[in-house]
Amino acid sequence: MKDAWGDRYTIETTLRIGARDDPDLESQQRTAKELADIKQRNSTVIDAETCDPLELAMLLVNEQYDLVHYAGHGMCDPITGQTGWVFASDCVLSAKEIFRIRQVPRLVFANACFSAVATDLGEQRRHMAGLAQAFFGRGIPNYIGAGWEVDDDCAVECARWFYATLLGLNGPDAHDGIAPLQTDATIGRALRTAREKTMVLKPASSSWGAYQQYGRVGDRLVAIASPEAAEPAAIAAPSVVPASTSQPPTTSFGERPMTTSAQDASTGFASDDPNLIYVNGINFNTGKYAVEPRPIDEIAKRIGTRPGVETFDRTRGDNPRAFALPFGMTEKVEDVGWGIVFPVNTPDAIRNALKPLIDARSQRAGKRFKELDYRPGEQVRDWYARHQISPGNLNPNKIPYYLLLIGPPDQIPFEFQYLLGIEYAVGRLAFDDAGDYEHYARSTIAYESAASVPNIKKISYWGTRHSGDGATRLSSTFLLDPLINGIADDGQDPINKLAGYDQDALLAKDATKANLLQTLHAPKPPALLFTASHGMQFNSGQAGQAAGQGALLCQDWPGFGNVTEEHFLAASDISDDANVNGLVAFVFACFGAGTPDQDQFLMDLSEASSAGPLAPKPFMAALPRRLLTHPKGSALAVIGHVDRAWGFSMQSPRVASPQIAPFRNSIGSILTGAPIGHTMCGQFGARYAELSALLLSSTSPTAPAAMRLNDRDLVTTWIERNDAQNYVLLGDPAVRVRKDVLS
Repeated sequence: MKDAWGDRYTIETTLRIGARDDPDLESQQRTAKELADIKQRNSTVIDAETCDPLELAMLLVNEQYDLVHYAGHGMCDPITGQTGWVFASDCVLSAKEIFRIRQVPRLVFANACFSAVATDLGEQRRHMAGLAQAFFGRGIPNYIGAGWEVDDDCAVECARWFYATLLGLNGPDAHDGIAPLQTDATIGRALRTAREKTMVLKPASSSWGAYQQYGRVGDRLVAIASPEAAEPAAIAAPSVVPASTSQPPTTSFGERPMTTSAQDASTGFASDDPNLIYVNGINFNTGKYAVEPRPIDEIAKRIGTRPGVETFDRTRGDNPRAFALPFGMTEKVEDVGWGIVFPVNTPDAIRNALKPLIDARSQRAGKRFKELDYRPGEQVRDWYARHQISPGNLNPNKIPYYLLLIGPPDQIPFEFQYLLGIEYAVGRLAFDDAGDYEHYARSTIAYESAASVPNIKKISYWGTRHSGDGATRLSSTFLLDPLINGIADDGQDPINKLAGYDQDALLAKDATKANLLQTLHAPKPPALLFTASHGMQFNSGQAGQAAGQGALLCQDWPGFGNVTEEHFLAASDISDDANVNGLVAFVFACFGAGTPDQDQFLMDLSEASSAGPLAPKPFMAALPRRLLTHPKGSALAVIGHVDRAWGFSMQSPRVASPQIAPFRNSIGSILTGAPIGHTMCGQFGARYAELSALLLSSTSPTAPAAMRLNDRDLVTTWIERNDAQNYVLLGDPAVRVRKDVLS
């Protein structure tokens, strides 16, 4: 209906279903009329008369829809407990069967009554509520149904006015025209209007009152493409990328059926609501938030009634604290040593491949060099005990301060790295073959020993800001801006000024994929690249997950509901002629460093969490692995986030100014030449330890009442703690930027 609406709306995919073999002939006629009158572009109209019920079920499973509209009978048998839609005399599809699908619709409108199975009005209402509950159990945010038998003409009138209002029209007929932009085209308003018009049609009928909504009245079906929403697409023209003489292997991320919506308005929340918790991740299959923004108070209320993770004081059996280096020792490898940790049974080919790095580090560390192992299932406390040491007693003669873990997280778990990183400077390398390990080792030693380095003395910032997107609004305002410009009110100068570096910034409209690639293809790369954007999320085990999870969503993205591989930068986009040698990359994005197999956060925070694991097994992100093994010269290190990256990384409840000391101090320390692993331990490891101590102290049975946290503070502290723990270093923790030879 673009001819009726112009360019103001983007219509999303819809499935409309009509039943067959309806025992009521008039209902059959109403179904046909309703499906004919509700006109909507990009709709799939299924009449069960021409579609086998099994084929229809497969269609629902295999395709994706934002809206499902059903016209026919519904049932909720109080004896068997069966709830669902009647497609034929011998076929009833339940909510559980119908919605075993990849994408949860944003709205289900069941224009169906339950006269076939119930006659008592109160019983019918209970049935309708029961069916709605079944749909909500699958995660559908909005459900509309009829609580009792409705007149056929009233059913058609209600549907016509509901969709017209929801789509911003003045009425359901073509000549009614488009409503003003400020029209409140929400689901709640649309249903109210539809009920009013239905009552006007037949005042003596009670049909108007049968329609009830379960869900969020402020949600919308379509987005209004305002001038602000269109701005990024209009001005974010790609820059010219230097010609590539060779290209990386191409990767197919699979097809994503939805290709619409310039801006999503389905959350029902203002993009600048300070009460919302944001996560920097976009789902590849839906083009929407991988975790929908949630009010803190809503989560706190759920925790009070459904503590889904036992008690908060069970934090992996450890009470982490931050510890200083031993007295009289500096952060030099010569003082505190260097060790490499192999999983048992690591192939000799990998051990031999790392020999150049091992030899160089052992020469510096002397007797404080150690080659250690990790046994399957071993906890940090057990690993300590095996080496005759306890937490808080750092002894480089037994366990060196700098520790390089070798292998993927299914061999040495993320949790082991998190806890070890509180007291030790920890990094990780996890590649596909021995050749990649050898390449990183030789490239790193070459960088450290060369008379000059391939970088320039500059820090580059790159960060997106999408219209209507609270997550990138937060990261651009509370993270990038104070890093780039400082915070005058707090007396904080820009980091580059304090460290003596040049800087450039590609922000908002300039944060395109082409511009980021141009930075990575520059004749000389910056010493440090800092990015802030959404990270891509794929379904567990989905084709393309290993290659695309954590890829950086660029400003090219037109908005919610539409995402393709052209919109994000993945490992496969970095060609062999890129220049990343000596680069330190700091990536703020969901899954930017890796993905665990299980959600690290509260199950109630995300509908996606209840669907199963995040991945079949934990893995490192492909983008940092590409940077660390680049054939033209490896990046020094990549700092990124495992699992989802939360707004708590930069914003703390009840504190107005940006809270970014770990980022600011880390960047400054790295640019002045401090070992990167030492920096990470002192900043993010310390923050993780401090929040863990606060959480444990407040939940202790002996804690005084004044020390205990309320539900809201408990939730925020828990998420802040988990968010802080998940920043990890990929690369050798002893590497440092060679500020002495940068120019």
